[in-house]
Amino acid sequence: MEKLDEKKISVNIASPWPLTDAEEEEKKKKSSLPEYPKVNPVALHISASIEDDWITNSEKERCITIGSAWDTYYTTESSWKRDRRTGAWLKSKPCSPEWGPAERTIIALLLKSGGKFKKSWTNILQYAFVDRPEPGTSMKWYALNKKDYFMIERIGNGMTNEARIRLAKRLAKKRMVDFLERGSPKNEPHPDKIYEAKLRKRGIITNDMSESERKRLCVQYRGVF
Repeated sequence: MEKLDEKKISVNIASPWPLTDAEEEEKKKKSSLPEYPKVNPVALHISASIEDDWITNSEKERCITIGSAWDTYYTTESSWKRDRRTGAWLKSKPCSPEWGPAERTIIALLLKSGGKFKKSWTNILQYAFVDRPEPGTSMKWYALNKKDYFMIERIGNGMTNEARIRLAKRLAKKRMVDFLERGSPKNEPHPDKIYEAKLRKRGIITNDMSESERKRLCVQYRGVF
């Protein structure tokens, strides 16, 4: 009698128990889902040179689109500021955020590897710093290379130039993915609306209060939460 190869035999055994309503519903949902052909991901080779081989064309296009939205955000009255004289909130242009350690690290790694700003911006920085304009990034680059060098003097020490560039690309990828997930910036809501939402959550403001009372409480608790 021929011996069966157990590794080549696959047997589907039907369950003796009837499906529950929830299981039946889940089975219907799965059967109604469309089927797509399997597409293998494109493997990117991250080289040790300052090139854009760490990012896909699709990601480039999305970064450029979101970057344009950030440019508009900073050049229009998308934020609010307090009038020191009257205390009223006025529409204003947003201020750029402070430079963080992650941004300084990426610049330091590229700068210490012998990279030039223009090439670094074109191939790496514009995709890592989606919310930063080129002129502002250029100023930070040259400041860190001169008067602010003490802020980056220990970054990348003991590494080869090739290792610094590869690390810079990995850090850039992490920042870029975060920006792509968050999407384009949105206009900031009125500060009183933010306070009111926090006070409603704590039960301090309720629907039966008048508008004047809600405003009074927002002023009273401003800065507390």
